[in-house]
Amino acid sequence: MIHLNPLTRTMAALCCSVFLTLAFAAEAQAGDRYLVRYEKGAKDQVLSELGADAIIHHEFDDLGVLAATLPASTVETLLGLSVVLDVAEDPIHHLFGQTVPYGIDLVHARDEWDADRDGVLDEGAATGAGVRVCITDTGIAAAHEDLRDLQILAGRSWVDEDWADDRQGHGTHVAGTVAAMHNDLGVVGVSPGTVELLIADVFNDAGEGQYSSTILDAARWCADQGADIISMSLGGKIGLLSDGYQAIYDRGVLIVAAAGNDGVLVFNYPAGYESVASVAAIDASEEVASFSTYNTDVEVAAPGVAVRSTYPHSSSLVVSGGPRYEANPIANADPDNTSITGALADGGDCNTTPGSADQWAGQVVLCERGGATFRSKIDNVAAGGGAAAVIYNNTEGNFNGTYGDPCCSAIPAVSLSQADGHDALAFVGGEGTVNVKQIVTNAYASLSGTSMATPHASAAAAVIWSACPSLSHDQVRAHLSATTRESQADLLAGRDAFYGFGIVQVKEGVDALSDGINEYDPSTGNGDGNSPANVECSVAAGAKANGGGWLHGIDGRLNFGFDVEATSSGGAGSLSLNDHGRELRISMSQILSVSPLDSDCGTVPAGSNSVEIVGEGSFDAQPASFRACVADAGEPGAGGDRFYLECTSGCAYDTAQSAVDAAIDGGNIDVETTGTSDSSGSSSTVVLDPVLLDEGVAGTLQVFTARVYDGARKLMDGATVTVVQRTADGGTSSFEAVTDSSGEALLTLTLPLGSAEYQAVTGTTESNFVEVDSE
Repeated sequence: MIHLNPLTRTMAALCCSVFLTLAFAAEAQAGDRYLVRYEKGAKDQVLSELGADAIIHHEFDDLGVLAATLPASTVETLLGLSVVLDVAEDPIHHLFGQTVPYGIDLVHARDEWDADRDGVLDEGAATGAGVRVCITDTGIAAAHEDLRDLQILAGRSWVDEDWADDRQGHGTHVAGTVAAMHNDLGVVGVSPGTVELLIADVFNDAGEGQYSSTILDAARWCADQGADIISMSLGGKIGLLSDGYQAIYDRGVLIVAAAGNDGVLVFNYPAGYESVASVAAIDASEEVASFSTYNTDVEVAAPGVAVRSTYPHSSSLVVSGGPRYEANPIANADPDNTSITGALADGGDCNTTPGSADQWAGQVVLCERGGATFRSKIDNVAAGGGAAAVIYNNTEGNFNGTYGDPCCSAIPAVSLSQADGHDALAFVGGEGTVNVKQIVTNAYASLSGTSMATPHASAAAAVIWSACPSLSHDQVRAHLSATTRESQADLLAGRDAFYGFGIVQVKEGVDALSDGINEYDPSTGNGDGNSPANVECSVAAGAKANGGGWLHGIDGRLNFGFDVEATSSGGAGSLSLNDHGRELRISMSQILSVSPLDSDCGTVPAGSNSVEIVGEGSFDAQPASFRACVADAGEPGAGGDRFYLECTSGCAYDTAQSAVDAAIDGGNIDVETTGTSDSSGSSSTVVLDPVLLDEGVAGTLQVFTARVYDGARKLMDGATVTVVQRTADGGTSSFEAVTDSSGEALLTLTLPLGSAEYQAVTGTTESNFVEVDSE
């Protein structure tokens, strides 16, 4: 019997937390390489039937199996032999590489930057690139295989440790959720290795608490380093520092912090301040975590239970001859880098003092979480002679526990997930080894807490912000809340104390930036997230403009050309002006800003399709600064496009001195400030480029280039363009061409004697007129 479909997938069950683990997985593969299983002693008979076209790769005589490449006819022949027991495809095995933590897909991050799941970042997708996130935590294991290629711009320690060598692990775990590389290793972050990171190391390697004033000082350092977002997986009681966080927020920095792990109605800070976005934790089934603090300040929810991410060391429980369980160290328990071996014992909940000092002599004792402090459980195990305590969770996932102060316990202690703890009970009586915080650099761990939810939200905000860099921090905060999704487990509609506005969603947040809906009112602001609003990127994104032409001058033409746009750093592009009457040239080679024109500028009135361009360059070969204002009138007859330029430093000049007015006599200006390509709102517009600026010679040929754009500013292929030539005697001629794949149509015309006007038409859209004088 032949087995072709389905193929059995085989997988090596290997651990994956201490070292980079390479496993293999069988995968279906169409082809002609097979495994042939035969009866004992029948190998020669099988070989005789293979034929000349067969290629033998391996002969496993002890297994009675051949691996060979076979034509289909040979396969049929073999199936007809009674001595052949089976024929199956020889499946391809691959390295078992990067895994995607459930939280990445739960917040729909990959749907934005790897929608086809091919492991390659989608072209043009938002990834968080260009956004600066400051992680205020325990530092980062910068040498970790999944973090070492990140853009870490700066770091500083407040605890006299190397901020780039995190041995506690919490900060490294947070950093991985924010930005682990999208590669073949370990895990991937919400922003796949593309955000810029700042690292503020405020907790030491023992994970001891830190004063609120020091935390604020670190947050101020983040802001001074140019952070766009500060991610704070920390918290404590309220202090007197609300104004300090408000001042950072007023500088344009988005602050995101953990709601807390109390599991009750309480407020933690800085998350409780109005200037800080508070994040609650949910599990893989979108249930709010049992430990997640709830209150009226909770703004959004994100994955925070059993979140897998990067870690600088590994703790584990290894059963002799059995599985290895990934563990978390209990903080302030017995020394790090400890390895203890003993017989496994079931200690129940370990909440009572043992009956004798040798009840668990030399054993590794399993204890269920709950009913008493971790300190009490560990002390009880030590009082019974136990060599190590293993506390497994009483709810889904693992947890981060502490022995508390004063340090330290008499024996080492680690924690396990609920599932692993129950599984380990099956090995009671066998031998187990507890490993505590073995530094291996390239480890991974699953942790739970609102500390794990916070980086999901921080990175989601970064990806959304990168899709529209001109947004303010208040707009990003409002939009992040406005584009959340209600969990099916959330029984309270709208905002509530458990989920806030809902689960953060990356893809939906990015898409909503261009859905035509803008509900943001800058006069009210977002405050503490009580007024979330869908933000429209095209409204807030500044402007872009291009064009060229000439103004009717007093002593000669003023020819100009420009192509500029607003960017996250201000502006890009260039502008030039040639004043023939004054015989001077102006070049604006560095564009500093491009923005909608809110008030009249020289001879250009403010309007929906007017922009101001500020930049630096040269005036008659000398350094100078300039301001130019342009207006796009849309269709002909609407008043004409307008251009004005003035020198702001290094010279004394403006175009009003040389031009009759600001209305251009020939050429075209195209401005985009609201997402449409012209003020008429038509679906396409034509731009003539280059515009004829100088007088020509009658009888010579001139090439016009017509570029056709649709309403989304994309060049159109296959658009029919007609150029109409009108001469001074009233005669007209038409020339036609079709745009190619580059969106351009080339038209060659013969210049007539005297003055002639030209206009391009595609569909119902017309360009501005171009006037040319030929001698």
